[in-house]
Amino acid sequence: MTVAVETDLITILNNLDSKMDRLREILEQKIDRLDSKMDEKLNRLSADVNQKIGKLSADVDQKIDKLSADVDEKIDKLSADVDEKTNKLSADVDEKIDKLSKEINKKADHFSEEFLELKVFVTKLEESNNGKFVGLSGDIQALDERLKGFDKRIDNQEFLNRTMVVALVSAFLVGIMKILVPNWFGNP
Repeated sequence: MTVAVETDLITILNNLDSKMDRLREILEQKIDRLDSKMDEKLNRLSADVNQKIGKLSADVDQKIDKLSADVDEKIDKLSADVDEKTNKLSADVDEKIDKLSKEINKKADHFSEEFLELKVFVTKLEESNNGKFVGLSGDIQALDERLKGFDKRIDNQEFLNRTMVVALVSAFLVGIMKILVPNWFGNP
């Protein structure tokens, strides 16, 4: 009986081993099929993702190009406006400088004429007093110094006018730069 039980056990164990081997083979086949299906699905999913990314990339590129064109157009428009306003401002400043220069030249000519008349008058006085010109010599020197002072004032006024024009144009250009490039100077 023990021999029969042992033989039965061996047979049962052999049957179990063969069934286990068969199960192992079936599992390996199923795992291989699942693995190939997963690879196939991953490849399809990867292809779909790549296609969608390509499509999105093309859309983004198109939108960026459109935005770039819009920005370029707006910058060109602003540049043209700035150029026009700068030219207009420059023409206005030049016109005002010309007016001031003409007024200063008129005043300088007027002072020169008066000075010449004064010299002629002094010369006549000297001749009429036979070279004795006692009382008016101090006044003539004071008038001569005053005339030199007026010449210096006129020169200083021209310098100030030119300086003011340069300052106005510089301030205008800085304002334009702040409009075109607001974060360049550290504005919030």
